Amino acid sequence: MQLSKNVLRFHPLRRSEPPRCSQHCVFLRRATAAGIVLLVTGAAAVALPGRAGATTAVTGPQITHVDNPYLGAKGYINPEWLNQVGRVADGSKISNNPTSIWVDRVALAIGSLDSRRGLRNHLDTALAQGAGYVQVVLNNLPGKDCDRDWYGTGDFKFNEVDLYKSAFIDQVTAIESDPKYQSLRIINIVEPRWVQNLVLNTGNRESATSACDTVAGAGSYVDGVRYALTKLHRAGQNVYTYLDAGVYYELGWEDNAESALRLIVDAVKGTPDGFAGVDGFATNIAGYAPLVEPFFTIDTKINGRSIKQSKWVDWNNDVDEVRHTLRVREAFVAAGFSAHIGMIIDTSRNGWGGPNRPTKASTSMDPDTFVTESRVDRRREVANWCNQIGPGLGERPVAAPMTGIDAYAWIKTPGESDGSSVRGEAGTDDMCDPTYDRRPGGSSHRSGAMPNAPARGAWFPEQFTVLLNNAYPPLP
Repeated sequence: MQLSKNVLRFHPLRRSEPPRCSQHCVFLRRATAAGIVLLVTGAAAVALPGRAGATTAVTGPQITHVDNPYLGAKGYINPEWLNQVGRVADGSKISNNPTSIWVDRVALAIGSLDSRRGLRNHLDTALAQGAGYVQVVLNNLPGKDCDRDWYGTGDFKFNEVDLYKSAFIDQVTAIESDPKYQSLRIINIVEPRWVQNLVLNTGNRESATSACDTVAGAGSYVDGVRYALTKLHRAGQNVYTYLDAGVYYELGWEDNAESALRLIVDAVKGTPDGFAGVDGFATNIAGYAPLVEPFFTIDTKINGRSIKQSKWVDWNNDVDEVRHTLRVREAFVAAGFSAHIGMIIDTSRNGWGGPNRPTKASTSMDPDTFVTESRVDRRREVANWCNQIGPGLGERPVAAPMTGIDAYAWIKTPGESDGSSVRGEAGTDDMCDPTYDRRPGGSSHRSGAMPNAPARGAWFPEQFTVLLNNAYPPLP
């Protein structure tokens, strides 16, 4: 039975006040059609490339909004993650790699959730480390995760977008705009899965859910994203915004890609700063898509038949994330975004190394068999997303790995569970149950999830060990 992009329910993983300044720091803003920031120190005025819609007069340290915030900067090492990694054999081999701070609760922004650090505490610690950049994932839209069985666990209901703005985004920007953090490049990755849910899980698609239809009808996601982009864009020259743009195995098909492009362009154009209101886009967030399938491309033909006809590819336009991301970037530029727009690819668990990694192309003349035997992505189905068996750490975080890509980054925190493997527990999903079969009658459609997984966001040492063992490139 051939998989169809329209019958699968796709899943992933998973203030208002102005900046406060001391007597040495005064921020003044005005619109400029040319998108130039005028930086004034004493009597000197220096024109710097900057953000459209804002001119800043500053006394004190000169802060320049750079084209690629990852270049020449040391990433922040989250001590909470470092503490967990240190308890796992060989964890020290990758413990110097920066990960992200996931802020998916108001309590995680203001620092009132159990013993976990709040955003301000993380930023203070980053200063103490001498870090140059910090990655912050904002993931708290009204009615978030509308495609999942645990819909409703976020802070805000679908109709509480005004509360999302004031209680969440305004709190975050109030912290990030504090002048004490001017030496930090604060890289915000805005709202994973917002575009996938609106494109894939609404309307007449069989993957649609009533919750996502409700969210779409209320306009909560688009309104919330626009507000977040606007506030963050104006929070300071050291603050950066990258908007989630999906993953190839969800948005690579022509109709999905076109719908996603229209949605993103419309959302960004609807902000006061338009296309200048974002610094770039992030792909493969918490995803498993390999950067490159080494033994075939989308143009490969087997016995005269395109591999697009295989059940795995299923007429997608891409088979891996680099080509998809660069193609998406070209579409953004053609739509009006800057030719310098940058992309981030999450490589936290897309390595697919270890003993099960194919070492050569299959010799089969059947497209299905060829792809199955040749692909390094060893998931049972391309739609499987929860605590998958077999993936490894991907490329270690690095700036500017190729033209158009600002960074390979670990956005998903390696070793944190996607959800409990016990179906029916609060905060989990059927896809996290290893025995769940979306098409009963055959093990090939099983979820591919690991057993004994803890609740979403909890440390899962067994998964982390798998990621270490299957890292690609291999660990030293």
